[in-house]
This record gives sequence, structure tokens and C-alpha cells, in this order.
Amino acid sequence: MKFRYTSHALYQIQERRLNKHDIEETVLDSEAISPSRFNTYVVHKEVKNKRLRVVYKKDENAYTIR
Repeated sequence: MKFRYTSHALYQIQERRLNKHDIEETVLDSEAISPSRFNTYVVHKEVKNKRLRVVYKKDENAYTIR
């Protein structure tokens, strides 16, 4: 499955000095998942002693990180 990133997500990644590998790993192997509005999901995972929270939408071809 492919990963796509919105411009907002790319801005947040840069601003918070995150890496895409950690984000993708959180989506694929999260500690908690919650449905959210607009057909999105929120996932959480502990990464490098910090809680990473990722919002994404899944379609048949890709995960879109928002």
C-alpha cells in the first residue's frame, strides 16, 4: 500500500522534525486506533519516548496522511 501526504502533513513533518518512516510505521503498527470524522482514523504510537499521533484516510490504493 502506498503512502501519500497532504501539504499540511508535509508542513507538520518539517516543522516538528519528524521522519516519514516513523509516521508510516505508526499507521501500520499502531498502539491505538480511533475512528474520526470525515472517514479518517487517528492512530497513536510511542516513538523515541514521545507519543506520535497520525491522522490518515485509507482508500483502496493508499493511505493519505493528513
